[in-house]
Amino acid sequence: MPADTGRTGKNAKQAAREASRPVVAGKGGQHRGSQSQGARSRGGERGETRPGPGARNGRAGSGPDRTRGHGTERARTATRPAAYKASRFSPAMLAWSVVGLVVVIVAVLVIVNVTGGHPKTPSTYGPATAQDLKALTGNALSVFNTVGAPSGTTLQYTKQAFHTLPAKVPPLSLVSGPLPEVFYLGAEDCPFCAATRWGLIMALSRFGTFSRLGRMTSSAVDRYPLTNTFTFYGSTYSSHYLDFVPVEMSTNQPCTTGASNCAVDGYVKLQSMTPAESRIAGKYDAPPYTGPATSGNSGGAVPFVDFNGKLILSGAPYDPGILAGMTWPEIDSAITSGNSTIAPVIIGVANSFSAAICATTGDRPASVCNSSGVTAAAKAIGVK
Repeated sequence: MPADTGRTGKNAKQAAREASRPVVAGKGGQHRGSQSQGARSRGGERGETRPGPGARNGRAGSGPDRTRGHGTERARTATRPAAYKASRFSPAMLAWSVVGLVVVIVAVLVIVNVTGGHPKTPSTYGPATAQDLKALTGNALSVFNTVGAPSGTTLQYTKQAFHTLPAKVPPLSLVSGPLPEVFYLGAEDCPFCAATRWGLIMALSRFGTFSRLGRMTSSAVDRYPLTNTFTFYGSTYSSHYLDFVPVEMSTNQPCTTGASNCAVDGYVKLQSMTPAESRIAGKYDAPPYTGPATSGNSGGAVPFVDFNGKLILSGAPYDPGILAGMTWPEIDSAITSGNSTIAPVIIGVANSFSAAICATTGDRPASVCNSSGVTAAAKAIGVK
Protein backbone atom coordinates (compact mmCIF):
# COMPACT_ATOMS: atom_id res chain seq x y z
CA MET A 1 0.00 0.00 0.00
CA PRO A 2 1.25 3.51 -0.61
CA ALA A 3 2.95 4.96 2.41
CA ASP A 4 2.35 8.62 1.78
CA THR A 5 -0.45 10.17 -0.23
CA GLY A 6 -1.11 13.63 1.02
CA ARG A 7 -1.29 16.06 3.81
CA THR A 8 -3.65 15.34 6.58
CA GLY A 9 -4.95 17.92 7.85
CA LYS A 10 -11.20 30.98 -8.34
CA ASN A 11 -13.13 30.48 -11.77
CA ALA A 12 -14.37 33.66 -13.09
CA LYS A 13 -16.45 34.22 -9.92
CA GLN A 14 -13.93 34.11 -7.24
CA ALA A 15 -12.40 37.49 -6.31
CA ALA A 16 -0.15 23.00 7.10
CA ARG A 17 1.90 20.67 11.63
CA GLU A 18 4.36 21.61 14.08
CA ALA A 19 5.55 18.21 15.71
CA SER A 20 5.30 18.85 19.41
CA ARG A 21 1.67 19.63 20.16
CA PRO A 22 -1.53 18.88 18.29
CA VAL A 23 -3.91 21.63 17.42
CA VAL A 24 -7.56 20.67 17.03
CA ALA A 25 -10.31 23.04 16.07
CA GLY A 26 -13.89 22.54 15.03
CA LYS A 27 -16.14 19.51 15.09
CA GLY A 28 -14.67 16.91 12.81
CA GLY A 29 -12.47 19.72 11.65
CA GLN A 30 -9.15 19.89 10.07
CA HIS A 31 -6.41 19.69 12.60
CA ARG A 32 -2.73 19.96 12.35
CA GLY A 33 0.02 19.06 14.75
CA SER A 34 2.77 21.53 15.32
CA GLN A 35 6.46 21.13 14.92
CA SER A 36 9.58 22.66 13.53
CA GLN A 37 9.63 23.20 9.81
CA GLY A 38 10.62 20.16 7.82
CA ALA A 39 9.65 17.58 10.44
CA ARG A 40 5.90 17.55 10.15
CA SER A 41 4.10 14.42 11.21
CA ARG A 42 1.16 13.17 9.21
CA GLY A 43 -1.90 11.13 10.05
CA GLY A 44 -0.99 7.64 8.95
CA GLU A 45 1.40 9.05 6.37
CA ARG A 46 -1.59 10.08 4.32
CA GLY A 47 -1.39 13.74 4.93
CA GLU A 48 -0.81 16.77 7.02
CA THR A 49 -3.65 18.19 9.03
CA ARG A 50 -5.01 21.68 9.02
CA PRO A 51 -7.07 23.69 11.53
CA GLY A 52 -10.80 23.17 11.64
CA PRO A 53 -13.66 25.48 10.84
CA GLY A 54 -13.54 27.08 14.27
CA ALA A 55 -10.03 28.29 13.56
CA ARG A 56 -10.65 29.92 10.19
CA ASN A 57 -13.66 32.11 9.72
CA GLY A 58 -13.76 34.83 7.13
CA ARG A 59 -11.82 35.13 3.95
CA ALA A 60 -8.69 36.81 5.12
CA GLY A 61 -6.75 36.09 8.27
CA SER A 62 -5.15 38.68 10.43
CA GLY A 63 -2.09 40.30 8.99
CA PRO A 64 -1.97 41.70 5.44
CA ASP A 65 -5.44 42.05 3.95
CA ARG A 66 -5.88 40.16 0.72
CA THR A 67 -8.90 39.62 -1.47
CA ARG A 68 -9.30 36.08 -2.73
CA GLY A 69 -7.60 35.57 -6.04
CA HIS A 70 -6.42 39.12 -6.54
CA GLY A 71 -3.50 39.53 -4.14
CA THR A 72 -4.17 43.05 -2.93
CA GLU A 73 -2.49 43.97 0.32
CA ARG A 74 -2.73 46.76 2.85
CA ALA A 75 0.21 49.12 2.48
CA ARG A 76 2.46 49.47 5.48
CA THR A 77 3.31 52.87 6.83
CA ALA A 78 6.53 53.79 8.54
CA THR A 79 6.94 56.53 11.14
CA ARG A 80 10.05 58.59 11.23
CA PRO A 81 12.05 58.16 14.46
CA ALA A 82 11.58 61.08 16.87
CA ALA A 83 15.34 61.58 17.02
CA TYR A 84 15.25 62.95 13.50
CA LYS A 85 14.27 66.59 13.49
CA ALA A 86 13.18 68.62 10.52
CA SER A 87 15.98 71.11 11.11
CA ARG A 88 18.53 68.46 10.13
CA PHE A 89 17.38 68.58 6.51
CA SER A 90 18.17 71.43 4.16
CA PRO A 91 15.59 72.26 1.47
CA ALA A 92 17.77 70.58 -1.16
CA MET A 93 18.12 67.42 0.91
CA LEU A 94 14.39 67.36 1.51
CA ALA A 95 13.67 67.70 -2.21
CA TRP A 96 16.01 64.84 -3.12
CA SER A 97 14.45 62.75 -0.32
CA VAL A 98 11.02 63.28 -1.83
CA VAL A 99 12.28 62.27 -5.28
CA GLY A 100 13.86 59.14 -3.83
CA LEU A 101 10.68 58.24 -2.00
CA VAL A 102 8.63 58.60 -5.19
CA VAL A 103 11.02 56.30 -7.05
CA VAL A 104 10.73 53.66 -4.33
CA ILE A 105 6.94 53.88 -4.30
CA VAL A 106 6.75 53.52 -8.08
CA ALA A 107 9.08 50.49 -7.97
CA VAL A 108 6.95 48.84 -5.28
CA LEU A 109 3.76 49.46 -7.24
CA VAL A 110 5.29 47.91 -10.36
CA ILE A 111 6.37 44.83 -8.41
CA VAL A 112 2.95 44.44 -6.82
CA ASN A 113 1.25 44.84 -10.19
CA VAL A 114 3.44 42.22 -11.82
CA THR A 115 3.22 39.65 -9.04
CA GLY A 116 -0.33 40.34 -7.95
CA GLY A 117 0.96 41.36 -4.53
CA HIS A 118 2.04 37.79 -3.87
CA PRO A 119 4.82 37.60 -1.23
CA LYS A 120 7.11 35.39 -3.26
CA THR A 121 10.68 35.59 -4.41
CA PRO A 122 11.40 35.38 -8.15
CA SER A 123 12.84 31.89 -7.67
CA THR A 124 9.54 30.50 -6.39
CA TYR A 125 6.80 32.51 -8.06
CA GLY A 126 6.10 33.68 -11.57
CA PRO A 127 3.58 33.25 -14.35
CA ALA A 128 3.11 29.89 -16.00
CA THR A 129 5.01 29.77 -19.29
CA ALA A 130 3.79 28.80 -22.73
CA GLN A 131 5.63 25.50 -22.30
CA ASP A 132 3.81 24.89 -19.02
CA LEU A 133 0.44 25.58 -20.60
CA LYS A 134 1.20 23.31 -23.55
CA ALA A 135 1.97 20.44 -21.18
CA LEU A 136 -1.18 21.11 -19.15
CA THR A 137 -3.63 21.79 -21.97
CA GLY A 138 -2.07 20.62 -25.24
CA ASN A 139 -2.43 16.85 -25.03
CA ALA A 140 -4.57 15.29 -27.72
CA LEU A 141 -7.55 13.12 -26.81
CA SER A 142 -5.66 10.13 -28.20
CA VAL A 143 -2.97 10.64 -25.54
CA PHE A 144 -5.53 10.56 -22.73
CA ASN A 145 -7.16 7.49 -24.28
CA THR A 146 -3.84 5.67 -24.70
CA VAL A 147 -2.96 6.18 -21.03
CA GLY A 148 -6.44 5.49 -19.69
CA ALA A 149 -6.65 4.72 -15.99
CA PRO A 150 -3.80 4.97 -13.47
CA SER A 151 -2.02 1.67 -12.94
CA GLY A 152 0.22 -0.07 -10.45
CA THR A 153 1.13 1.89 -7.32
CA THR A 154 -0.45 5.04 -8.69
CA LEU A 155 -3.81 3.29 -8.91
CA GLN A 156 -3.49 2.30 -5.25
CA TYR A 157 -2.82 5.92 -4.30
CA THR A 158 -5.69 7.15 -6.42
CA LYS A 159 -8.21 4.64 -5.07
CA GLN A 160 -7.22 5.57 -1.51
CA ALA A 161 -7.67 9.27 -2.21
CA PHE A 162 -11.07 9.22 -3.95
CA HIS A 163 -14.29 8.57 -2.01
CA THR A 164 -17.88 8.51 -3.25
CA LEU A 165 -20.27 10.47 -1.04
CA PRO A 166 -23.74 9.19 -0.09
CA ALA A 167 -26.55 10.16 -2.45
CA LYS A 168 -28.21 12.24 0.30
CA VAL A 169 -25.27 14.70 0.40
CA PRO A 170 -26.47 17.97 -1.15
CA PRO A 171 -24.63 19.66 -3.99
CA LEU A 172 -22.29 22.53 -3.26
CA SER A 173 -23.62 26.06 -3.21
CA LEU A 174 -20.52 28.12 -2.49
CA VAL A 175 -21.08 30.59 -5.31
CA SER A 176 -24.26 31.87 -6.91
CA GLY A 177 -25.21 30.36 -10.21
CA PRO A 178 -26.67 27.27 -11.82
CA LEU A 179 -23.46 25.37 -12.54
CA PRO A 180 -22.12 22.46 -10.47
CA GLU A 181 -19.11 23.33 -8.33
CA VAL A 182 -15.71 21.87 -7.60
CA PHE A 183 -14.13 23.09 -4.34
CA TYR A 184 -10.36 22.75 -3.82
CA LEU A 185 -8.61 23.29 -0.47
CA GLY A 186 -4.82 23.28 -0.28
CA ALA A 187 -1.73 25.30 0.60
CA GLU A 188 1.28 26.45 -1.34
CA ASP A 189 3.78 24.95 1.14
CA CYS A 190 2.14 21.51 0.85
CA PRO A 191 4.11 19.08 -1.39
CA PHE A 192 1.11 16.78 -1.74
CA CYS A 193 -0.94 19.68 -3.04
CA ALA A 194 1.94 20.50 -5.37
CA ALA A 195 1.81 17.08 -6.99
CA THR A 196 -1.98 17.08 -7.15
CA ARG A 197 -2.29 20.38 -9.01
CA TRP A 198 -0.58 19.04 -12.16
CA GLY A 199 -3.30 16.46 -12.87
CA LEU A 200 -6.13 18.61 -11.53
CA ILE A 201 -5.24 21.56 -13.76
CA MET A 202 -4.89 19.22 -16.73
CA ALA A 203 -8.35 17.79 -16.06
CA LEU A 204 -10.08 21.11 -15.42
CA SER A 205 -8.58 22.47 -18.63
CA ARG A 206 -10.67 19.91 -20.55
CA PHE A 207 -13.82 21.63 -19.25
CA GLY A 208 -12.75 25.27 -19.24
CA THR A 209 -9.89 27.74 -19.31
CA PHE A 210 -7.47 29.04 -16.69
CA SER A 211 -5.85 32.42 -16.81
CA ARG A 212 -3.12 33.91 -14.62
CA LEU A 213 -1.86 30.57 -13.35
CA GLY A 214 1.34 31.11 -11.39
CA ARG A 215 4.35 28.87 -10.93
CA MET A 216 5.00 27.87 -7.33
CA THR A 217 7.21 25.51 -5.33
CA SER A 218 6.28 23.67 -2.18
CA SER A 219 8.10 24.39 1.08
CA ALA A 220 11.88 24.19 1.10
CA VAL A 221 11.87 22.46 4.49
CA ASP A 222 9.02 19.96 4.21
CA ARG A 223 9.00 16.47 2.73
CA TYR A 224 9.68 16.49 -1.02
CA PRO A 225 11.14 20.01 -0.71
CA LEU A 226 10.70 22.55 -3.47
CA THR A 227 8.41 20.42 -5.60
CA ASN A 228 7.67 22.46 -8.69
CA THR A 229 4.00 23.15 -9.27
CA PHE A 230 1.50 25.97 -9.73
CA THR A 231 -0.75 27.99 -7.45
CA PHE A 232 -4.43 28.73 -7.83
CA TYR A 233 -4.00 31.96 -5.89
CA GLY A 234 -4.54 34.89 -8.24
CA SER A 235 -5.85 32.71 -11.06
CA THR A 236 -9.26 32.69 -12.70
CA TYR A 237 -11.16 29.86 -14.34
CA SER A 238 -14.04 30.04 -16.79
CA SER A 239 -16.22 27.16 -17.97
CA HIS A 240 -19.63 26.48 -19.45
CA TYR A 241 -19.85 23.30 -17.36
CA LEU A 242 -18.75 24.07 -13.79
CA ASP A 243 -17.54 26.62 -11.28
CA PHE A 244 -14.13 26.03 -9.71
CA VAL A 245 -13.65 27.42 -6.18
CA PRO A 246 -10.01 27.14 -4.96
CA VAL A 247 -8.57 28.18 -1.60
CA GLU A 248 -4.81 28.23 -0.90
CA MET A 249 -4.59 28.62 2.89
CA SER A 250 -0.91 29.57 3.25
CA THR A 251 2.14 30.54 1.24
CA ASN A 252 5.38 28.56 1.02
CA GLN A 253 7.13 31.14 3.20
CA PRO A 254 7.76 30.21 6.87
CA CYS A 255 6.75 32.87 9.35
CA THR A 256 7.85 33.86 12.83
CA THR A 257 6.05 31.85 15.49
CA GLY A 258 3.37 33.98 17.09
CA ALA A 259 3.30 36.58 14.33
CA SER A 260 -0.14 37.88 13.46
CA ASN A 261 0.18 36.74 9.84
CA CYS A 262 1.25 33.22 10.80
CA ALA A 263 -1.03 30.30 9.98
CA VAL A 264 -1.11 27.34 12.36
CA ASP A 265 1.07 25.34 9.96
CA GLY A 266 3.94 27.78 10.52
CA TYR A 267 3.63 29.52 7.15
CA VAL A 268 2.33 32.93 6.18
CA LYS A 269 -1.44 33.07 5.89
CA LEU A 270 -2.77 33.53 2.39
CA GLN A 271 -6.49 32.78 2.14
CA SER A 272 -9.12 31.68 4.64
CA MET A 273 -12.20 29.64 4.00
CA THR A 274 -15.62 31.18 4.17
CA PRO A 275 -17.94 29.75 6.85
CA ALA A 276 -19.67 27.66 4.16
CA GLU A 277 -16.36 26.29 2.88
CA SER A 278 -15.27 25.52 6.45
CA ARG A 279 -18.44 23.53 7.04
CA ILE A 280 -17.88 21.48 3.88
CA ALA A 281 -14.26 20.70 4.68
CA GLY A 282 -14.92 20.10 8.37
CA LYS A 283 -17.71 17.61 7.69
CA TYR A 284 -16.65 15.71 4.59
CA ASP A 285 -12.85 15.77 4.86
CA ALA A 286 -13.14 13.37 7.81
CA PRO A 287 -14.36 9.85 8.69
CA PRO A 288 -16.65 8.25 7.79
CA TYR A 289 -16.58 10.02 4.44
CA THR A 290 -12.82 9.48 4.04
CA GLY A 291 -13.07 5.89 5.28
CA PRO A 292 -13.13 4.30 8.74
CA ALA A 293 -11.64 6.35 11.54
CA THR A 294 -8.14 5.11 12.34
CA SER A 295 -4.91 6.59 13.62
CA GLY A 296 -4.00 7.08 9.98
CA ASN A 297 -7.32 8.60 8.99
CA SER A 298 -8.30 11.26 11.46
CA GLY A 299 -9.52 13.68 8.83
CA GLY A 300 -8.50 17.12 7.67
CA ALA A 301 -6.27 16.11 4.76
CA VAL A 302 -5.02 18.54 2.20
CA PRO A 303 -5.34 18.53 -0.64
CA PHE A 304 -9.08 18.19 -0.33
CA VAL A 305 -11.39 18.42 -3.33
CA ASP A 306 -15.19 18.20 -3.23
CA PHE A 307 -16.80 17.42 -6.57
CA ASN A 308 -20.20 19.01 -6.00
CA GLY A 309 -21.19 16.61 -3.24
CA LYS A 310 -20.72 13.57 -5.48
CA LEU A 311 -17.16 12.59 -4.66
CA ILE A 312 -14.24 13.87 -2.64
CA LEU A 313 -10.49 13.59 -2.91
CA SER A 314 -8.64 13.55 0.43
CA GLY A 315 -4.86 13.38 0.04
CA ALA A 316 -2.66 13.22 -3.03
CA PRO A 317 -3.62 10.74 -5.78
CA TYR A 318 0.00 9.77 -6.48
CA ASP A 319 3.45 9.83 -4.91
CA PRO A 320 4.92 13.36 -5.04
CA GLY A 321 8.38 11.77 -4.97
CA ILE A 322 8.22 11.12 -8.70
CA LEU A 323 8.66 14.86 -9.28
CA ALA A 324 11.64 15.19 -6.91
CA GLY A 325 14.48 17.25 -8.35
CA MET A 326 12.71 17.97 -11.64
CA THR A 327 12.44 21.48 -13.03
CA TRP A 328 9.30 22.83 -14.65
CA PRO A 329 10.73 22.41 -18.19
CA GLU A 330 11.75 18.85 -17.38
CA ILE A 331 8.25 17.99 -16.13
CA ASP A 332 6.67 19.77 -19.09
CA SER A 333 8.85 17.87 -21.58
CA ALA A 334 8.21 14.57 -19.83
CA ILE A 335 4.47 15.10 -20.15
CA THR A 336 4.40 16.33 -23.73
CA SER A 337 6.86 13.74 -25.07
CA GLY A 338 5.16 10.86 -23.34
CA ASN A 339 8.52 9.12 -23.14
CA SER A 340 8.84 9.15 -19.38
CA THR A 341 7.66 7.42 -16.25
CA ILE A 342 5.74 10.45 -15.03
CA ALA A 343 3.59 11.11 -18.11
CA PRO A 344 1.28 8.10 -17.62
CA VAL A 345 1.04 8.91 -13.90
CA ILE A 346 -0.06 12.53 -14.31
CA ILE A 347 -2.23 11.86 -17.37
CA GLY A 348 -3.83 8.83 -15.72
CA VAL A 349 -4.60 10.94 -12.66
CA ALA A 350 -5.98 13.67 -14.94
CA ASN A 351 -8.33 11.09 -16.44
CA SER A 352 -9.44 10.20 -12.90
CA PHE A 353 -10.11 13.84 -12.07
CA SER A 354 -11.96 14.15 -15.37
CA ALA A 355 -14.17 11.19 -14.42
CA ALA A 356 -14.99 12.84 -11.08
CA ILE A 357 -15.83 16.11 -12.80
CA CYS A 358 -18.03 14.30 -15.34
CA ALA A 359 -20.01 12.87 -12.42
CA THR A 360 -20.87 16.48 -11.49
CA THR A 361 -21.61 17.83 -14.98
CA GLY A 362 -23.98 15.11 -16.13
CA ASP A 363 -21.29 13.66 -18.39
CA ARG A 364 -20.81 16.85 -20.32
CA PRO A 365 -19.08 17.44 -22.57
CA ALA A 366 -19.57 14.04 -24.13
CA SER A 367 -16.31 14.35 -26.05
CA VAL A 368 -14.48 14.17 -22.72
CA CYS A 369 -16.82 12.18 -20.51
CA ASN A 370 -17.51 9.41 -23.02
CA SER A 371 -13.88 9.05 -24.08
CA SER A 372 -12.26 5.68 -23.47
CA GLY A 373 -9.58 7.17 -21.20
CA VAL A 374 -12.09 8.77 -18.85
CA THR A 375 -14.45 5.80 -18.76
CA ALA A 376 -11.51 3.48 -18.01
CA ALA A 377 -10.39 5.73 -15.17
CA ALA A 378 -13.92 5.97 -13.81
CA LYS A 379 -14.25 2.21 -13.71
CA ALA A 380 -10.82 1.73 -12.12
CA ILE A 381 -11.42 4.11 -9.23
CA GLY A 382 -15.12 3.30 -8.83
CA VAL A 383 -16.56 6.65 -9.90
CA LYS A 384 -19.31 5.06 -11.98
